[in-house]
Amino acid sequence: MDDLDNEQRRSLELFQAVTQIDDVDAAVARLSSSDWSVERAVAGVYDAPPPLSASAPTPTRTAPAASSHDSSPSPPPAQPGPTPSHPLPRQFSSGTGLPQPSPFRTLLSVLFFPFTFLRSFAFFLTGTIPFLGRIMPFLSNTTPRRLERRNVSPRDLADRFIRSFEETYGSTHVSFHADGYSAALAKAKEELKFMLVILQSEEHDDTIEFNQDTLCNPEVIQFAREQSLLVWAGSISETEGYQVANTLRATRYPFIALLAPTGSRSLSVLLRLEGPVGPSQLLASLTNAMAKQFTSLNRLRSEAAERNAARELRQQQDDAYQASLRRDRERAREAEERRAAEEMKRREEEERATGEEERKAKRDQWRKWKKVQIPAEPAAGNGAARISLRMLDGSRVVRRFGAETTLEDLYAFVETYSVEAEEETQKPEGYEHAYEFRLATPMPRKVLDVVTEGQKVLKDEKSVYPSGNLVVEELDEEED
Repeated sequence: MDDLDNEQRRSLELFQAVTQIDDVDAAVARLSSSDWSVERAVAGVYDAPPPLSASAPTPTRTAPAASSHDSSPSPPPAQPGPTPSHPLPRQFSSGTGLPQPSPFRTLLSVLFFPFTFLRSFAFFLTGTIPFLGRIMPFLSNTTPRRLERRNVSPRDLADRFIRSFEETYGSTHVSFHADGYSAALAKAKEELKFMLVILQSEEHDDTIEFNQDTLCNPEVIQFAREQSLLVWAGSISETEGYQVANTLRATRYPFIALLAPTGSRSLSVLLRLEGPVGPSQLLASLTNAMAKQFTSLNRLRSEAAERNAARELRQQQDDAYQASLRRDRERAREAEERRAAEEMKRREEEERATGEEERKAKRDQWRKWKKVQIPAEPAAGNGAARISLRMLDGSRVVRRFGAETTLEDLYAFVETYSVEAEEETQKPEGYEHAYEFRLATPMPRKVLDVVTEGQKVLKDEKSVYPSGNLVVEELDEEED
């Protein structure tokens, strides 16, 4: 018992309650051989044939013993009749010692042989036909049904019984438990309820009257509902009903047993009623039997309520503790996410600042390099263009540019106007310069776009050649 877990202990208790096997080792052995399946173990108890010994002697027929419950006196022994004073003479053949029939009797036997044969055949029929009538229901109903339904689950058997009952007697009846006997026992034990077991046999004439008058009686139905009776019913023609009948030792049908929890292990039988009973007798018997057990059952219910309350309190405490842990983990996760976000933002700002510094350094380097690349101011004449530029700071710069000077060179002049030239400055690698201003003519306004017209020469731009005015305008952030 100490090696069993809680689930195995519950299976052992249920198996012992169903089979009434008190030997714990034997019950554990049967459950172990059935992989701790209570239903298979119970079926093995009632369905397995007893072992046969090969060396067992053939039993001899003995006269049946008289039942201890039979109060009728036994018949007196037969008295020997008087011996005839003149016995018939018997003839013996020489050497055999056996009687030999006379010729006259032999002749009579031959003449009356047809009548003797017919009489013997008639006696044979009168003895055989009733015997076949008695065993045919068993051969046609019991054996095939048990073999056929051996694999049917207890729940299906219960559903089939309820459907058959309602098809015959209607839907107004006591509420039957729609599951197997083992499940009903477990439910009654768990919920500490009275359990009413009803076993029936279709071969008994009292079954129909009992079902109609008792199980469909409104007072019985109301009593079962008010007392929360767990009612399980079955037929002994089914495998499970047959097993329950053997467990409860039922001898007459309909059979009624009232079971009640008496402890933490099993249920006890409080009442047994065999044969048909009316609704009044059934209610009186149930009321008396239940009244004797109410005190003990209420004590068990109080203890169970205390256990449930303690379990619920522990569960609530565990739930509160788990909720606190979840909140702590959630706060820790949120704090970690904030730290990670702040660290990512800091890195992005550092990378952005570093990139901005690198871009600014390359921009300054490009300006110094580009300053050297701009052609020198040409002399007056020779097709040079004279352009007046109003810078971003408001100052005005007037300069001559060659006719072949491109718009991109004109932009570069404005970009590097305030930069000091350095001859040894190299063009920065991987840098693409973008101008942050634009050049436009004031009247009429026309923008000289360095992106689309950067390679256009001045002599082809009539607004500034041979002379013109340009305004340096700063680009908006959207235009950048």
